[in-house]
Amino acid sequence: MSLDEHPLKLHFHGGVAIYPDDGENFKELLENASIALKEAKKEGINIIKLFNKEIEKNIRSKIIAEHLIRKALDENLFIFHYQPYFDAKTKELKGFESLVRIKDKDKIHYPNEFIDLLENSNYLDDFRKWALYEVTQKIKRWNKPISLNLSARTFKNPQLPKEINRYTQDLPQTLTLEVTERLYMDDPQVSKKIVQELKQHEKIKLSIDDFGTGYSSLSYLKDMYADILKIDISFVQSMVEDKKAKAVVEAIVTLARAMEMETVAEGVETKLQYKMLKDMGVDFIQGYYFAKPMPEEEVEKLLGLK
Repeated sequence: MSLDEHPLKLHFHGGVAIYPDDGENFKELLENASIALKEAKKEGINIIKLFNKEIEKNIRSKIIAEHLIRKALDENLFIFHYQPYFDAKTKELKGFESLVRIKDKDKIHYPNEFIDLLENSNYLDDFRKWALYEVTQKIKRWNKPISLNLSARTFKNPQLPKEINRYTQDLPQTLTLEVTERLYMDDPQVSKKIVQELKQHEKIKLSIDDFGTGYSSLSYLKDMYADILKIDISFVQSMVEDKKAKAVVEAIVTLARAMEMETVAEGVETKLQYKMLKDMGVDFIQGYYFAKPMPEEEVEKLLGLK
């Protein structure tokens, strides 16, 4: 097609709903065709999508999640549960990992219900400010290190170091920022620059989560400036029966020690797992064998503050 001798390219999206499977009247068919059209637009140009129950399920779950997030911000329903980690040798409580929840009346909503939408929504900035304030206040009150998981968008935000610096003045213990290995390796040069800026603050540590399950690029590990490597739960829970998984854990511990990093084994659920990790030289243990994630009231009792 051309317009005044200039070529004109047309692109389209389409959503299709079929009577009677997708609706018994025009209104239902139009609504479901619109749902299919939204999915088509997400996939690119020149796409036609047929409505199906899976699409409907995904759309409705997103609507529910968005409503939950908006309500949590408006009514201050976000909370953290805190999972302790312990010195592998002495069993001394060394710190906590903060794990986000939404508490609506007596119901607790877990991250699988809302975290994916939150991390890719316009609500992320407000949540991040709340999370940084909440965690740093708990560090001051409990005088214990606490770790906070960072989303991809948060970590890649060039303003993150300055923002975090506003919340970390006069901290008695460290704030540990957890990022996944894959997140870091998506753009190593940008990640390296951000980490260098973050590490200028003496109360900030960096932890690489799920180590060994992502790229595992040893050539970049030396440039990560990480303080802690977290050994993924999949290795911890299979190493008793799987010699190769055990060898991976031993290799991570040896590598971390050589690079002056500490190690945290997560998902420890049995005495045998604990003993093996202790014998390997893992620094810290985290898992149900010692303690489950707990609300702040239980943390305060544990620390003798209530």
